[in-house]
Amino acid sequence: MVRRALAVVLFVGLFWTSASASARPAAGGYQGPVIVSGAVGQFYGYLTPAMVVQRSGELTYANFDIVQHDVVQDVKVDGVFNKKRKGKWCKGFGKTECPLFWSARAGLAETVPVQGLQNLEAGQIYSFYCTLHPGMKGKLAVTD
Repeated sequence: MVRRALAVVLFVGLFWTSASASARPAAGGYQGPVIVSGAVGQFYGYLTPAMVVQRSGELTYANFDIVQHDVVQDVKVDGVFNKKRKGKWCKGFGKTECPLFWSARAGLAETVPVQGLQNLEAGQIYSFYCTLHPGMKGKLAVTD
């Protein structure tokens, strides 16, 4: 089982290396760091569980798993939430549970922008997770 998992991770790593340029849209595409999930991410988590991003910069989520995943700030761990509650994103969350940043769900070989980075404070570290697979967790450090 461990050998099979290692082989899958290596395959996804090779695929990511060769496909990273083509996975992003060319003109007007996303720039900046990329949070990545690979095969069987629901069991092994994100391939990039730690990320550094500039406040109000750009961040992309790329999924190379056959099941959907997303990236959402973990309000329960961080203890801070989006008090403005702007947009339809907050409708699925309680009054004190709306995340500061989030992405749409992404399927196999899809990339989506992580939104809400303007809500973050430089010098802080935030937690994130997949809403479909809460065992997938990561940290996002924010710089100026």
